[in-house]
Amino acid sequence: MDLTVKTPRDGKLKLGGWVWLPRMIDKARATYRGNPGTFTHPCPRDKKLLAEMGLDVNEFKTIIETCSEDSEVLAEVEGRRAKKGLC
Repeated sequence: MDLTVKTPRDGKLKLGGWVWLPRMIDKARATYRGNPGTFTHPCPRDKKLLAEMGLDVNEFKTIIETCSEDSEVLAEVEGRRAKKGLC
């Protein structure tokens, strides 16, 4: 995703019941590919969601770098939460 030409998805959208996750995925992908535009990842709202999910920024970066589809990101998030006993 290139946030210099397109905006991230709306923050009210959900993925797997997680509000903000689609937007955070867009911002993270753009940030790690070097084209975040004027958007910041992780912003305070991203950090709040990561804490709610029981993940840190580095874990989420690894997920984003290894998963190309939103469904894969969600599965990885849920898998890591399950391993931590957070489900």
